[in-house]
Amino acid sequence: MTETRTKRAYHSPLRQRRAAESRQRIIESSLSLFNELGYSGTTMSAIAKLASVSVESVHGVGQKGDLLLLAFRLAYNGDSRVTDPSWFDQVDATDDP
Repeated sequence: MTETRTKRAYHSPLRQRRAAESRQRIIESSLSLFNELGYSGTTMSAIAKLASVSVESVHGVGQKGDLLLLAFRLAYNGDSRVTDPSWFDQVDATDDP
């Protein structure tokens, strides 16, 4: 007789908080470097180094253009909710005449 195992749900508030903090550092680092070096002078590895994360983590947040938009939102609004990417989904879904 075979035993079926149910998968245990994985929930780690600490891991989620650390991921959100890393994401925030990546966006803040992007903003700083875009201001200092401009868009073309800013590299994903420079962002990673300043944010103290891996380049893969930076790519996990988005491409360079995505980071520019997130950095712009942070600069424009002073909004720390840049960790919520659903804002861009809402903007993308809006018809602009």
